[in-house]
Order: sequence, then structure tokens, then C-alpha cells
Amino acid sequence: MTLGSDFAGGHDLDSALGEANGLRALADSIIRRLTTTMGELEDHPAYGFSLTSLIGTTLVESFVRQQIIAQIFEEEEVEDATIVITALDGSLNIQIVVFAPDGEFPLTINVSALGVETIIPADL
Repeated sequence: MTLGSDFAGGHDLDSALGEANGLRALADSIIRRLTTTMGELEDHPAYGFSLTSLIGTTLVESFVRQQIIAQIFEEEEVEDATIVITALDGSLNIQIVVFAPDGEFPLTINVSALGVETIIPADL
């Protein structure tokens, strides 16, 4: 399976409406899913799980992991994924490795009261 293309940008679309291809497009799609509040998209009520909504809550890690996995696997190109969640001083560090037909790649997402920081390998 060859991965397609999408608008560039993770939680903020590229203002020039650039295009991302392959694994980069998949990474951007996953980040958008994890930074969109469920129900925010009227035509897709099950789309999204806002990681920022977790700050200040006492949600169980297994629930958070389940929600993240569910969103990742909504992307049809995803074959498998691993997740490590670490809570540090009121913030979350989420390490994800995504396996797709065209290869694998890591994503790092840091969530705090200040917002979401995503780290995607430059070579995607």
C-alpha cells in the first residue's frame, strides 16, 4: 500500500496549504486526531481525542492509552503502534512508534498547561 498525501501540518495546518506525502502525511493526520476534541467535527463525531483536556485530570493511564490507540488505528494505513506514556510534573510525554506499509516512524508529543508540542523526525 502506498501512502497518499494530505495538507501539511499537525495540529495547525500549514498556512500556505502545503502538501505532505507518505509517512509525513500520516504523522500529521495522527497529530490532528490527538489534538482535536472528540465531537468537534460535526460530520465525524468519533474523530479526535484532545490530549490537552488531560492536563489537571486524574484519568487512568490505561484509559488514555486506549483512546490514543483507538485514534491512531482510525488511520487505515497504520498496521501497528507502540505507546509509552510518562507523567511528569503536571505534563505528559507520549512516545509513539507507528508502523505502516511504507515504514515506521516515531512521534513524540509533550502535553502541558502551555499546550502541545510535537516532535516529528525531519526526514519524514
